[in-house]
Amino acid sequence: MRAGVLVVVEHKNGALSRTSLEALAAGQALAKMLGAECAAAVLGEGIAPLAGELSGKALSKVFAVEHPLLKTYTADGYVYALEQIVKKIEPGYVLFPHTY
Repeated sequence: MRAGVLVVVEHKNGALSRTSLEALAAGQALAKMLGAECAAAVLGEGIAPLAGELSGKALSKVFAVEHPLLKTYTADGYVYALEQIVKKIEPGYVLFPHTY
């Protein structure tokens, strides 16, 4: 996926955040402008329904990283999991939504 776009999505209580949907739209627009692919990553526990929802969003690939240790957000845990994806697919851009 070199030179593509990876969008990392946030979720809470089984739903994608509004800012994640905005980040996806921005990622898709950037990918279109670049002539590249756009993929998404979702991390957590019990995220299969979210991955399914993302699969209907015109993305080249959805990376779902599911593990009990990702149930609650921790910077170290999420960074480690995302590092594995980024090293594997080498996207040109990684987009994140911003919430507190």
